[in-house]
Amino acid sequence: MFFYIGLFFLELCTAIAYKYSRNHFAQEFTKFMCFLVLFIPAAIRYNIGIDYENYVMMFNTHSDYGEIGWHWIENIVRFCTLDVQWVFVISSILIYGLILKIDKKDFLLLITLYFFLEYTESYNAIRNYISISFFIFIYYLFLHEKNALSIFVCCIGLLFHISTIVFLPLLILPHFIKVKKYQVLIIAVLLTLLISRLNINHVIDNVSSIYPDLRYLRYFTSEKYGAKSGYFGLGSMLKWCILFLSYICCDEQYCTKKEFTAISIGFIFLWISYMLFVKVQIFYRLSIIFSVVYLLIFRTYLHPSKSIRHLLCKIICFVYLFYFNFIGTLASNSNGAVPYVSIFGRY
Repeated sequence: MFFYIGLFFLELCTAIAYKYSRNHFAQEFTKFMCFLVLFIPAAIRYNIGIDYENYVMMFNTHSDYGEIGWHWIENIVRFCTLDVQWVFVISSILIYGLILKIDKKDFLLLITLYFFLEYTESYNAIRNYISISFFIFIYYLFLHEKNALSIFVCCIGLLFHISTIVFLPLLILPHFIKVKKYQVLIIAVLLTLLISRLNINHVIDNVSSIYPDLRYLRYFTSEKYGAKSGYFGLGSMLKWCILFLSYICCDEQYCTKKEFTAISIGFIFLWISYMLFVKVQIFYRLSIIFSVVYLLIFRTYLHPSKSIRHLLCKIICFVYLFYFNFIGTLASNSNGAVPYVSIFGRY
């Protein structure tokens, strides 16, 4: 656990150095150092993360499971007759290299938030996190009005994991619709009332009978997941409250209409995922993917707050993400990342 806390402070120092660097060489050097702090521990980890053994097994058995991009990584490693560890080296380059697209003015806040929310989790669902990193890259293309290029890069992301497709509405719909915060909050409340009235178990049974091969459409059980992940009861309510509060604090006037619409769509998707992930595993996966929406929301927090109350709400959200998503996850070891073990030894 202390290894990751130390790593966080090292990443924070390099991000601060990058933010306040003045000349081009210093900027490129400190940015590269930020990448190395994230990349090296992930690349040389050994049997860390719940999915580590699965990916090793897939490589050794020449499994056809996974998207074509993932097979490209495996085939490159096999062609070069390298050890399976190089699969994690190459995937780490993709995951942490793509997020360097974050603008310099946003970098310190968002890379800190990324470390809280995503870093240790990225040791697990590797292909999912490749798609998340593609989205972060694509989102900045979207902000800079490089729309055609963003769609093209999204298609490349699909080669590595199909979940990249769920980000398309955030890129396409803002060109056709505009929303206000009160409208989105009304939609969130109505969806909450609707889903609370649905018999989710009955819906799952009916859909499963029609599509029995849907791998992730199955129940969670508290025996298997609840004690470990804490996603039930009070934990779920806290997640809803913090997400709701984060969106309330979103500074609409400091972003374009397209950007705010993209944030709002992401908020609705994450809200739905939080309501359903207790019973339907696919929504648990989606809640992991759409957690990147926090980065989009917090990006609007870079401007001065209008009131002490507004600032206090932002601090509450930030502390929650640090304590529950980072410290809490490490303490419970729900992602299998503790203790850290490298190919050179245990720390």
